[in-house]
Amino acid sequence: MRNDVTMPGIQTRRRMRGLSVPEAAAALGVTKQAWYQWERGNALPSAEFLPAMAELLGCEITDLYKDG
Repeated sequence: MRNDVTMPGIQTRRRMRGLSVPEAAAALGVTKQAWYQWERGNALPSAEFLPAMAELLGCEITDLYKDG
């Protein structure tokens, strides 16, 4: 079954904050490969990462699901 949920806001918000993928991944304590998978929509981060990700990216969790 295909998951149609994507999180385009991850890449948008990371770029807005001026963070590289390796910087963002290190700050969150994940591999850069995991972060790339999230940005490409090949995987979704576990719910446990969402609060810290939103804080790192300076947004609300719901913003991670929005493009722009």
